[in-house]
Amino acid sequence: MVVPQGLSDEQLRVLDPAVRVVEAGPGSGKTRSLVARFIETASRCPEGTGVALLSFTNAAVDEVRRRTSNAPQLLRSPHFVGTIDAFLHRFIVSPSEVARLGKLPAYWASWDDLPSDMRDVRIYQVKGAGIPLSRFRMAESGDVTLSEGELSWQEQSYLGQVEAAGQRSALVNRAGSIIRGLNKKGVYDANSARVTAYHIIEESQGNAILGRLARRFVEILVDEAQDCDAAEFAIIRQLAALTSTLVVADPDQAIFGFRGGDPKLFSGYWNDHSPAERSNLTTNYRSSGSICSAINALRTVGVGVAVPSDTSACPPVYLLTGTLAEQRSKFLTILTEASLLPTQAVALAHRRTDAAAFAGGTATAVAGGAGNRLAVHAGALRRPGVAAAERMRSLQHLEDLLLELLSWPDEMLTAARADRLDALGRSAEWLRIVVAGVLAQLAVATSSAQFGAIARTAIGQTLHGLPFPAASLSSRVKKPSDDAWLLYAAGDQEQLQYDTIHGAKGAEFPAVVVCLPASLPKRNGTDVLEDWASGTNSEARRVLYVGVSRAEHILAIAVGTHAPRIEELLSLSGTATEIR
Repeated sequence: MVVPQGLSDEQLRVLDPAVRVVEAGPGSGKTRSLVARFIETASRCPEGTGVALLSFTNAAVDEVRRRTSNAPQLLRSPHFVGTIDAFLHRFIVSPSEVARLGKLPAYWASWDDLPSDMRDVRIYQVKGAGIPLSRFRMAESGDVTLSEGELSWQEQSYLGQVEAAGQRSALVNRAGSIIRGLNKKGVYDANSARVTAYHIIEESQGNAILGRLARRFVEILVDEAQDCDAAEFAIIRQLAALTSTLVVADPDQAIFGFRGGDPKLFSGYWNDHSPAERSNLTTNYRSSGSICSAINALRTVGVGVAVPSDTSACPPVYLLTGTLAEQRSKFLTILTEASLLPTQAVALAHRRTDAAAFAGGTATAVAGGAGNRLAVHAGALRRPGVAAAERMRSLQHLEDLLLELLSWPDEMLTAARADRLDALGRSAEWLRIVVAGVLAQLAVATSSAQFGAIARTAIGQTLHGLPFPAASLSSRVKKPSDDAWLLYAAGDQEQLQYDTIHGAKGAEFPAVVVCLPASLPKRNGTDVLEDWASGTNSEARRVLYVGVSRAEHILAIAVGTHAPRIEELLSLSGTATEIR
């Protein structure tokens, strides 16, 4: 084995073929270690075999691809680098569905990406907007349940009306019928595709599929495994019985409970392996000593602690008090004192509205007509401080919006974006270019009415001549509401960038302010600070842990009236704090 230069002893231990499971703390060089093992294992693969490197998000996969760009052969077959979902789709679900349907299935990241008239579940006994299909989750058994923790207050209100009418079971059954009907047609969201993969493996054809994967892949590396659900872990365990498998996770970063992720799944996998098969990455090369101390104060699941690589003097953790405007002003002062620019900082929160409010933006709800959605997402693309991930989400939303405005035949209503573009005889590049053209025309709008008029003209010209005609734009694309227009009009004003903690997962920033709302939401009767004080391992606490661990040099927590509680909690771990 050629030992990669620059790896620490901890990181080199990950390259040991005997190691099967790694707990990796934030900023510990996990990706670097994993890529080193990927390259080393790939270098000794017999001809016709490869290594699969799987991660949870496209952002993580893109980072792996960037780090292996000087060895492009590693990104080609028989190797595989991609998301866990992409792996399950390509090697398990698609072959089975092609045999059943005679065509490739359609995969949607979420049911929210379906056409707007198919996204919500309603029952005729109760009037109202309904509940998004994406709020319903399919379990490994195939049963469908409602994820109540994800509901907005409007959705909770509708659910209350449904329960008052004694129709909760009817609502859930309706959602299950819709999801199973879509699956029968070969249309899947990420959740139902994972469950389908699990059932395929469990059925008679499963052994043949697993054997084929074991023969192709000398080793399978699974990153961010704390976010895997029970179905994925069941598949991982079966693969691990047939071929070398390395599973890497930070169980305290398990913040996707709505998709079935549970830190207990990784902890159980860890406990099933001997000490010789386990390894820890604890040295934090990202964060200062005071930030590492705050990280350790929030950690509840992991067996290791974050140890800063740099033990020199560092700023304390800042606790920001006062009104929202006062807290923002204090954070900007802290940045100036640290010789950092606002563009080097980010405001993070569990809810996007809280982060946007701190940053000085307005996270107007996207719900509503095409005009509102167009203004909100076009505004995000105009704003200098919006995080790259959010800009990409807005761009993709605008692309989907244009496709929605065509009159599709029934058989294309659930088709994936790629299939719709094929039907139009157009490419993804064409779609991106025409969106840019519409945005350029909208830039001259000086009022909401003018914005609506320009949008109808620009979109009408863009969609003219396509195989499927545009819907009635006069009724579909109206002028945006006052709130949506103000968001668009303020789009070219620079502000702090902001994102959700979920959206920033995997990223790092010189300065971070984690924003807590004035009224902390309760889950199971307790809020995040009560969970912290009692040592409870809750998802709200793990979300806070992820937000705090994104910071490199400056960490502030916008605490408002919660300052005394957080100061006391941090003092218990010896974390240096300063209230401002």
